[in-house]
Amino acid sequence: MPQAVVARFQLDTRWYAKYVAGPVDPATGIAVPILGSAAIADSTLIKAARQATTLVTTYPGYAVPELNRRNVRIVMIARSERISSIPEIFRDHGTSWDERYWAGMGGPLTVGTEANLIDNQGGENVYIHEFGHTVDGWSLRYTDPRFGPELDGAYSRARSMGLWNNTYAGSNVGEYWAEGVQSYFDLNRQGPAGGDGVHNDVNTRAELARYDTALFALLDRVYRGTALEPADPPPGTGQMIIGTGSNRCVDVSGGRPEDGVKIQLWDCHGGPEVRWTWRGQQLVNARTGKCLDITGNGTAEGTRVQQWTCNTAGGQLWQFVDGNLRNPQSGKCLDADAWGTANGTQLIIWHCGSNQSNQTWRFQN
Repeated sequence: MPQAVVARFQLDTRWYAKYVAGPVDPATGIAVPILGSAAIADSTLIKAARQATTLVTTYPGYAVPELNRRNVRIVMIARSERISSIPEIFRDHGTSWDERYWAGMGGPLTVGTEANLIDNQGGENVYIHEFGHTVDGWSLRYTDPRFGPELDGAYSRARSMGLWNNTYAGSNVGEYWAEGVQSYFDLNRQGPAGGDGVHNDVNTRAELARYDTALFALLDRVYRGTALEPADPPPGTGQMIIGTGSNRCVDVSGGRPEDGVKIQLWDCHGGPEVRWTWRGQQLVNARTGKCLDITGNGTAEGTRVQQWTCNTAGGQLWQFVDGNLRNPQSGKCLDADAWGTANGTQLIIWHCGSNQSNQTWRFQN
């Protein structure tokens, strides 16, 4: 648990024990933290971070800084816990909190549950519903002057047309947005035609586009047709990651198995040391089973990239966007040092440029 995060949020470390970097402000490198107790699985925190990052990734220039300014953090509770297990909420145990295993809440303290995110209890993704509230009420309404009027207008239009009658989405504009987020990512629960008080039969992106064109248009402006999580490649021997400028591959030096081995450019010979497989947001080497890692979990320009035993550190998370491999914790990109193209060139992180050939990569079987 980073001490800077503990101090910033005044966390009670008798309960808080785990941290993963969530969405990152590329200008400062400060992440929205994903937090939990010792009881939560590392994989749950990583999945929560991936999904939260997607929900702000198309607006990183101002969505994430505003979330950080408002001290937003995400807490995931384990299957054995309830919302009132969280120290900030414990004093209210038994009063106002929904204690279902799969329920959550939005706001500066956003809460999701392992039972819902991993086990699908409740039959829908409540986590992105709650973080959708957070993105709406604690970021976009303050930073995007178009967002609030467009959302309010879409809701008024929908109600005047009789859309969302007898559903939760029809209850107020906040739920209208959050339910729309779920349906846009195909993670809402389907109800009967005409509604059951909570859902109707519209619960996918395609159905939403036909049913409520104004809400769909706003969601599509924000999320731009993206998927909530990148699909994992088919199981196998992995793929080569080939540099545009060098036409050489991301390679584990000598195929050695120990932690700390240099990650470098090398000829693309097709062996397992130049093949990588996505595991969530981690890249795992086919020969060693270890992860592409930023040395010391660093964020500074020029920090070397190495291999290391896979863990939950933010220095092992990568996003493939527009040909760049971007580390969300640092906001920096995988880079061939000094524009090198020769075998043995050290790979580092550096601020992401525009179409730089030493920072653009392609995946090839």
